[in-house]
Amino acid sequence: MPNPLFSTYDQGDNQVTGTILSVLEHLGSDLVEELLEALLDESDLAILTFTPQYRGEQGIPDAAVRGSTTLLIETKIEPRSVDVDQLNRHLETLDEESTETQRLVVLTPDGQKQTEIASISDERVAWANFDGLVSALGECSSLRKASVPMERVRQPNGNRC
Repeated sequence: MPNPLFSTYDQGDNQVTGTILSVLEHLGSDLVEELLEALLDESDLAILTFTPQYRGEQGIPDAAVRGSTTLLIETKIEPRSVDVDQLNRHLETLDEESTETQRLVVLTPDGQKQTEIASISDERVAWANFDGLVSALGECSSLRKASVPMERVRQPNGNRC
């Protein structure tokens, strides 16, 4: 069952994340890959891989469609509210995954990457802000062709989400 478009969570961070997930879920995988590549500044991020004559340990099926990426998302709607201990716990969760590509995406309203995020020396951590998300949406050629209206919503605290 798909996520509802409007989040049912009480906490603001989770409301924003839930809405973003719902939008991503309703987009095609090609568009999601294009959006995430633009947001994370990665040129070859594959969410799904399609492999003919996949070589497994026990045999060679005719084909495989696999999820090759795990993205964990931690959203903060208040500036400078990142918790490094929380991010480290999320990285430990990623350690349990067996996917080829792993990222912990930290999405914040901050204009610059917080020093707390920069202090984590793990290449799986990727930071983005809401303005970057809006820019990434604008860079997606499929969205430009569809002429999807994009609006920034101003939160009660004055931040744009």
